Amino acid sequence: MPIQDFTGMTNTGVYVYEYTPNQAGVCVVTPVQVQIDLQNCICPPLSISPNAGTTCNDVGTINLNNTIQGATGAGTWTVTNKPVGSTVVIAGGIANFSSQPAGTYDFTYTLTNSMAGCPMTAVTTVTIMSAPVATLKTVEQACNSNFSPDYVNEVDFDTLVVSGVTGGVWTYTGPGGDPGSASFSPKDFNGATPGTYEYTYTIMGDPSCQAVSYTIDIIVEDCKCPSVAISPEESFCNTIPTINLNDYKVTTKPGSWFIESGPVGSTATITGGNMFVGTGSPYGQYVLYYKLDAAVPIGCFDTAQLILTLDSTAFAGANDVYDRCADFGSSVDLDTVLSQQQLGGTWLYTGGPNIGSAFNATTGVLDFNSLAEGTGYTFNYTVASALGLCPATTSTLTLAKNALPWQMRALMAT
Repeated sequence: MPIQDFTGMTNTGVYVYEYTPNQAGVCVVTPVQVQIDLQNCICPPLSISPNAGTTCNDVGTINLNNTIQGATGAGTWTVTNKPVGSTVVIAGGIANFSSQPAGTYDFTYTLTNSMAGCPMTAVTTVTIMSAPVATLKTVEQACNSNFSPDYVNEVDFDTLVVSGVTGGVWTYTGPGGDPGSASFSPKDFNGATPGTYEYTYTIMGDPSCQAVSYTIDIIVEDCKCPSVAISPEESFCNTIPTINLNDYKVTTKPGSWFIESGPVGSTATITGGNMFVGTGSPYGQYVLYYKLDAAVPIGCFDTAQLILTLDSTAFAGANDVYDRCADFGSSVDLDTVLSQQQLGGTWLYTGGPNIGSAFNATTGVLDFNSLAEGTGYTFNYTVASALGLCPATTSTLTLAKNALPWQMRALMAT
């Protein structure tokens, strides 16, 4: 056996071969041993799709792990190229692009275990497009007649776009029919019934981005009467200390603000005549009204209503640590591990070790039995506020699967 082919052998280690020469004459033959240390020189598989696709910065997240192909081993992701100003974060292979700058992002996957001379990294690219954005005026006024040269009964809707994407599509989205003329540039409100009418401005984006719509209220008034126009509704988080109600006045006529009603347990007040204080007050609708100080002619209105919607911050529970031995039960419902959290939140695995399909983020159930022993298993639980006006809150559960003491392992082996 002068040639031994080791190609494809998986049992590495030291192989001992003995060579015995042919006897020549009367000399004693002495065998010779040769030791061959067989090592694994086959590079570990590494296959990453180079293109993770194109998406919009209003989407939120992309799972980079979906680009891992074949039998590629465990590894970690890092961002190695990104646009200026980006703060993109990777957690558990999930890259969060919400509100990130548009451009090209390169992510590098590095194998945890590799060999000298073997490729250790591979790169995938994500292209991010900007969601369309525009800013409209808060509210606009129009008269329902041109009885006087001072009465403005036409509104050019192109002038309502303060900044951002122009050239979008305007539609009437209020109840009933459009009270104005067919054209939006300008729209004539002559003869319209006084009231507040809602219009929507829609702009299309890149095919990767969803269309975005904004609304504006047009307040049509009988300008023969004193104006009592105000913005009819606004929404806030109840962590905002005060709200200046005069910011929602359209009329220039002097008047006073009052709270008409609010949710049960409301502690909201108005101070200084125009500052709404709702900090800590329950979420829900607060009905306010503005009343003109001066008397108005018969047939004219002296009050207008503003509906404020307040939201309150949710509680995602307290951060917690969950350590268990390797012989613990087969599954863990993480919802039962956190304490005092509000229900209806979402789970996300953010740890370093790859856990595959061991965690069901929809149900919050973790297959503990399939985890490797070790630490670094972290799970985030996020709860949105009741009305979506306050920032979401997140708690973190850190889990460890601890090896059994050697005495316990020995006892279980007998």
